[in-house]
Amino acid sequence: MGGEVPQSTRPTTTPSTAVDAESNGHDDLHPAMLNQQDDAAVAEQDRLTMAQQEEIESQIAATQPLVGALEPPSVLLPDYKDNPAKGFVAGVEDLAQRYRMMRRVRGDGNCFYRAFLFAYLAGLVEGGVGEGGKKKKEWDKLAKTVKDSKGWLVEVGFEEVAIDMFWEVFVEELEELPQKTLADLEATFNDPHGVASYMVWYCRLLTAGFLKKHREEYEAFLDGRYTDMNDFCAREVEPVGKECEELQIVALMRVLDAQVHIEYLDGRPLPDGGHLPVHVLPEGGGEGGGEGGGVTLLYRPGHYDVLSA
Repeated sequence: MGGEVPQSTRPTTTPSTAVDAESNGHDDLHPAMLNQQDDAAVAEQDRLTMAQQEEIESQIAATQPLVGALEPPSVLLPDYKDNPAKGFVAGVEDLAQRYRMMRRVRGDGNCFYRAFLFAYLAGLVEGGVGEGGKKKKEWDKLAKTVKDSKGWLVEVGFEEVAIDMFWEVFVEELEELPQKTLADLEATFNDPHGVASYMVWYCRLLTAGFLKKHREEYEAFLDGRYTDMNDFCAREVEPVGKECEELQIVALMRVLDAQVHIEYLDGRPLPDGGHLPVHVLPEGGGEGGGEGGGVTLLYRPGHYDVLSA
């Protein structure tokens, strides 16, 4: 999915490194030996950095569920009570007045996709997708959208053999949704090696595929770091762990004909009216009117959680 990350190119010996070597008492060493020592030091630093990152990730995995249990928004107050930006505490207090519950989602770079997908599917399950259920029409539409997506994803350049398993898992999970309970969904999304990770990554595929399919509409929003939409998607959308920005959110909502409401808790003073600002994406709904996906998320800098009224 992300591919193997190439190692960075090591610098070659320069006159300045030779001077440094002499000043450290290594004037009797051949430049090739100095290079070997430098490379070994860099490799050891890389190893220590990776070990530290793995330890941090292990600690996060041990303390943060992928999708947390329902709890009142007031649980966030201890995180901000000493923060100099007073808008955080005021914002949490505002949330606590307007939302009964929230679910904290693990902050691993996939939080938007995971939070949105869980909340969307949970809303379908709770509303009922069986015969006579008030969410059945919405479920039918979502299932058809995902089932039909493999064909156009292949058309925009994805290899069928590379995406087929992820597509198949998503289709099967949606077909089985009428038999699922909320507890089943919680268990599915909290299995770190289960089918939810396949569905979350397929959401990345849908996002990238839509942006590639509509590149004429969206390439103007890219900055100079990217050569074209393919480059942007390869670097910012498809790799697991890459955070989701507004462009990706709009694309996914348009694919799913959905809409997401995002409460912004970023520490700024509350605007007139005393409530956090809310962003609705996309503003006009999805391609077909945006009937689906009545999802509300909480944005904190670099992170998304699920809010429940």
